[in-house]
Amino acid sequence: AKHLQKHPDECRTRDQIRADLCSEWLRGIGTDKAVKTKIFVTIPIELLAAELVGHGPIDPLTAKQLFLDAKAFRRVIIDPIRSVVIDMDRRSRRATQAQREWLILQHGTCARDGCNRLAQDADIDHKTPWASGGKTDINELRPLCPRDHVHRHLTRAIYRSRPDNSVQVITPTGHESKPTPHAPVTAPPF
Repeated sequence: AKHLQKHPDECRTRDQIRADLCSEWLRGIGTDKAVKTKIFVTIPIELLAAELVGHGPIDPLTAKQLFLDAKAFRRVIIDPIRSVVIDMDRRSRRATQAQREWLILQHGTCARDGCNRLAQDADIDHKTPWASGGKTDINELRPLCPRDHVHRHLTRAIYRSRPDNSVQVITPTGHESKPTPHAPVTAPPF
């Protein structure tokens, strides 16, 4: 960035040049190996519209009141761009691509304490095994690296989920893993 800033036609600041160079590097521009980058956009669920089947869209206040008054309801979260179901009481074992991407975004790495393998390379694991009645619902899934996924099913170690979606491992000898402190997540500057 320092070298490029010296060019007579350059009008960007050094920080702007650094950001542009980083973006080009991540996209593989100028290299023989392009990097595949996924960009996620998150929208708070409060901003999403509710719809009654057979009626059409309803305002958020009416939707909240219906949920409060209902004895039971089935939640369906749909990607508003592609109209793909992201979350619902699933009857199949495999997570959808949308569910997988959400878990990658939510966790970043393997959910087990101390494991820093990327969630992108992880297996999607059911908290309650699917064969034992576990559901393929986003709240029942977590990314485990292939090694931890195999150990979970082939050893007597207990993989217990915490409310923060991290996974504690309790070995047959009684050793319990401790949560890994996470760096605070900050919003990107753009």
